[in-house]
Amino acid sequence: AQGGVYEIEFSTDSTHYEIKVDAMTASIISTETERLDSGDINDYNVQRKAKVHIMDAMSKADKNTSGQVMEIEFKNNRHYDDHHTYYEVEVLKDSQIIELNIDADTGAVFDKKTKT
Repeated sequence: AQGGVYEIEFSTDSTHYEIKVDAMTASIISTETERLDSGDINDYNVQRKAKVHIMDAMSKADKNTSGQVMEIEFKNNRHYDDHHTYYEVEVLKDSQIIELNIDADTGAVFDKKTKT
């Protein structure tokens, strides 16, 4: 696509979807689906129970950086002792990418890094 491509990934309780959309025309370029395995189903169920919705995390990242959210991903792991579920958000501001981690239960930004 000449003007770029949006890649949208999401899951239902049994299926993962990946959809590519032309950024200029909004036409769907491709669609892929696959059945979730038991680990993915567990992550899906954990995310559904998160107190902070993905749209709220995007809004928080936008307000925190005054940039444009490029990517957001829900994480369900023990990488951080105090934040087992969180959103990892990449934001574009000017010529920098800012990566924020937002706790999925409290909405607090607990890690912020700038990449140039």
